[in-house]
Amino acid sequence: MRDINPFLILAILAVLFIVVLKEHSIQKERISSAILEYKENLKLAKSIKNLQDIWQNKAYSKRELKSLLNSGFLKDAKVSTISKSDGEFVKIEDLKAGISDTFVNRLLNSRLKIKKLKIKRDSNSSLNLEFKVEY
Repeated sequence: MRDINPFLILAILAVLFIVVLKEHSIQKERISSAILEYKENLKLAKSIKNLQDIWQNKAYSKRELKSLLNSGFLKDAKVSTISKSDGEFVKIEDLKAGISDTFVNRLLNSRLKIKKLKIKRDSNSSLNLEFKVEY
């Protein structure tokens, strides 16, 4: 039998060690990216949970809608609301075009669960706006 060269064994062990280190660094990067993704998903889950808590709070939704409708934007418009057990239907007529943009932005940026939104142009200077807020 032939003798095995010790340098050959050391070379094979060195190559094997390098391969293991490379695999270890790849797995380490995967774990760190998975941890970052987990943290982002956790933040998203918390924000969704907060929105669900707010949307399920009828008193908060009613208060938010009331403050939105009582704002100074709608003093010249005709506002009518129909309350039902699952929400409110709001109809706003003769809303000035300049004010409507600000009001719609506030409505859409509020934490209300809007199920229906309908905007009709009545004339060049006024709009009719209908929306349903669900509790």
